[in-house]
Amino acid sequence: MRDLNARARIIERAEGRLTREEIAIGDSTWAVGDLVMSRRNAHRLRDTAGRPVLNGDRWTVTRVVASSGLRVQRAEGGATVHLPGWYVRAALEH
Repeated sequence: MRDLNARARIIERAEGRLTREEIAIGDSTWAVGDLVMSRRNAHRLRDTAGRPVLNGDRWTVTRVVASSGLRVQRAEGGATVHLPGWYVRAALEH
Protein backbone atom coordinates (compact mmCIF):
# COMPACT_ATOMS: atom_id res chain seq x y z
CA MET A 1 0.00 0.00 0.00
CA ARG A 2 2.84 2.39 0.85
CA ASP A 3 4.36 1.84 -2.60
CA LEU A 4 1.03 2.53 -4.31
CA ASN A 5 0.60 5.75 -2.30
CA ALA A 6 4.12 6.87 -3.22
CA ARG A 7 3.39 6.36 -6.92
CA ALA A 8 0.10 8.24 -6.61
CA ARG A 9 1.92 11.20 -5.00
CA ILE A 10 4.39 11.32 -7.92
CA ILE A 11 1.44 11.60 -10.34
CA GLU A 12 -0.31 14.21 -8.17
CA ARG A 13 2.86 16.32 -8.04
CA ALA A 14 3.34 16.05 -11.82
CA GLU A 15 -0.27 17.19 -12.36
CA GLY A 16 0.19 20.15 -10.01
CA ARG A 17 -2.09 18.94 -7.21
CA LEU A 18 0.72 19.03 -4.63
CA THR A 19 2.78 22.12 -3.93
CA ARG A 20 6.47 22.23 -3.13
CA GLU A 21 5.56 23.40 0.37
CA GLU A 22 6.25 20.24 2.34
CA ILE A 23 7.62 18.92 5.61
CA ALA A 24 9.13 15.62 6.73
CA ILE A 25 7.54 14.24 9.89
CA GLY A 26 8.45 10.75 10.98
CA ASP A 27 8.94 8.43 8.00
CA SER A 28 6.77 10.49 5.65
CA THR A 29 6.84 13.73 3.72
CA TRP A 30 3.66 15.81 3.74
CA ALA A 31 2.79 18.49 1.17
CA VAL A 32 0.03 21.03 0.74
CA GLY A 33 -2.62 19.27 -1.35
CA ASP A 34 -2.03 15.78 0.09
CA LEU A 35 -5.17 13.75 0.75
CA VAL A 36 -4.74 12.06 4.13
CA MET A 37 -6.66 9.93 6.64
CA SER A 38 -6.71 9.85 10.43
CA ARG A 39 -5.94 6.42 11.83
CA ARG A 40 -6.56 7.09 15.53
CA ASN A 41 -9.15 8.94 17.61
CA ALA A 42 -7.91 12.14 19.25
CA HIS A 43 -10.83 13.63 21.16
CA ARG A 44 -8.70 16.49 22.48
CA LEU A 45 -7.97 17.68 18.94
CA ARG A 46 -11.03 19.58 17.75
CA ASP A 47 -11.69 21.17 14.37
CA THR A 48 -13.09 24.67 13.92
CA ALA A 49 -16.63 23.24 14.09
CA GLY A 50 -15.88 21.62 17.45
CA ARG A 51 -15.78 18.02 16.18
CA PRO A 52 -13.01 15.70 17.42
CA VAL A 53 -10.48 14.06 15.13
CA LEU A 54 -11.60 10.44 14.65
CA ASN A 55 -10.21 7.31 13.03
CA GLY A 56 -11.23 7.30 9.38
CA ASP A 57 -11.63 11.07 9.00
CA ARG A 58 -10.42 12.28 5.59
CA TRP A 59 -8.52 15.54 5.16
CA THR A 60 -6.64 17.73 2.69
CA VAL A 61 -3.40 19.32 3.86
CA THR A 62 -3.78 23.10 3.52
CA ARG A 63 -0.60 24.23 5.26
CA VAL A 64 2.63 22.78 6.60
CA VAL A 65 3.72 24.35 9.87
CA ALA A 66 7.51 24.16 10.25
CA SER A 67 8.45 21.79 13.08
CA SER A 68 4.94 21.66 14.53
CA GLY A 69 2.65 19.71 12.21
CA LEU A 70 -0.02 20.24 9.56
CA ARG A 71 -3.11 22.34 9.06
CA VAL A 72 -5.78 20.19 7.42
CA GLN A 73 -9.33 20.66 6.14
CA ARG A 74 -12.06 18.05 6.39
CA ALA A 75 -13.07 16.40 3.11
CA GLU A 76 -16.69 16.81 4.22
CA GLY A 77 -17.71 20.08 5.78
CA GLY A 78 -14.62 22.19 5.35
CA ALA A 79 -13.73 22.64 9.04
CA THR A 80 -10.00 22.83 9.77
CA VAL A 81 -7.68 21.67 12.54
CA HIS A 82 -3.98 21.80 13.38
CA LEU A 83 -2.57 18.27 13.68
CA PRO A 84 0.57 18.39 15.82
CA GLY A 85 3.68 16.47 14.82
CA TRP A 86 3.13 13.71 17.41
CA TYR A 87 -0.28 12.93 15.89
CA VAL A 88 0.99 13.12 12.30
CA ARG A 89 3.83 10.69 13.13
CA ALA A 90 1.63 8.23 14.97
CA ALA A 91 -1.74 8.32 13.29
CA LEU A 92 -1.88 9.97 9.87
CA GLU A 93 -1.44 8.26 6.51
CA HIS A 94 -1.52 9.19 2.85
